[in-house]
Amino acid sequence: MDIKRNAEEMEKWLNSPIPKRVINEWKKENKLKIKTEKEKINRIIYSNCYLLWLEQFTLKNPCFSSDILLYSQEGITGEEIDMIGDLYFLYEIIDDYANRNTLPAFNCYHGQYYKISYNNNCYKIGVISEQGTHFFTRRVNTENKDNFIDFNIIMKERISHDNKNKKKKILKK
Repeated sequence: MDIKRNAEEMEKWLNSPIPKRVINEWKKENKLKIKTEKEKINRIIYSNCYLLWLEQFTLKNPCFSSDILLYSQEGITGEEIDMIGDLYFLYEIIDDYANRNTLPAFNCYHGQYYKISYNNNCYKIGVISEQGTHFFTRRVNTENKDNFIDFNIIMKERISHDNKNKKKKILKK
């Protein structure tokens, strides 16, 4: 009898309008998520920590993608898992810069990538969409840095743009 009563109560709850507290919890979680995403983007733009991590990580793993987190996390630390997951944000920053400056992406099998340079290291940072979407990076050796986006320029431009927006907000007050 208990199982039947529980099933009936569950069915009533599932068929009822979504309680207000559930909606409020969802809104709160999404606000936190957005704040966290902005913090991650800011960490990449305003600090060189992510790119220094990438430099070190690609010494032992010159090519990797975010789908590694789905299949094999063996030998990867918790911090590395977080940083690999943040590859998405690095790609978005580069893609945004490239689109604003009409720089084309390079096509690859089921995706695209950009070539960036930072600290005399060069990388291909891209996205592949097949059954799912995953982001990848490949450290590349090159003498010719033509067609490479200097990540220092992206950082400087973003900081300059953000400072201009702050000044505009202050002047409006």
